[in-house]
Amino acid sequence: MQGKENIERQVGRRLSEGKLKSLCKNGKITNLINTSFLKFDNEWVRIVCTDEQTMIDIEKLDIQEYNMGVSEFEFRVRSIEEVFPDFRKYRDKKLLGFKELVLKNSEFMSFGLNLYFENNLNFIIRNHDYPRDENEFHFEKVNFDELREK
Repeated sequence: MQGKENIERQVGRRLSEGKLKSLCKNGKITNLINTSFLKFDNEWVRIVCTDEQTMIDIEKLDIQEYNMGVSEFEFRVRSIEEVFPDFRKYRDKKLLGFKELVLKNSEFMSFGLNLYFENNLNFIIRNHDYPRDENEFHFEKVNFDELREK
């Protein structure tokens, strides 16, 4: 995981908002969750899970600047709650900890994060390996056959 320190510093802070960036082609969504943005207190964290890597950065730009289009491709940024109403239950909850999701047989291949919130809430950002290669959210603890927590 790259940028682990960026999520570590959010532990103990409250989640106030979440957004996702989707990739669209010719006006249709081809990749629903390209990038995840989580706001803890007043700081946005950008989480990208792709190509067996999880990268976490502090977002310094206005997230709406990611709404852009070039030719037939465009990115759209929306509230996570708009797409996944279950996300509401995480608002104003403290992040208690996190675990990286890695392959059971290779801890060097990262496929996302399990975020632990107060009230026994888990929010999982998970990337699938090829050929599927897409991200998904889970709003409860899940044990994946091919992954383990590190």
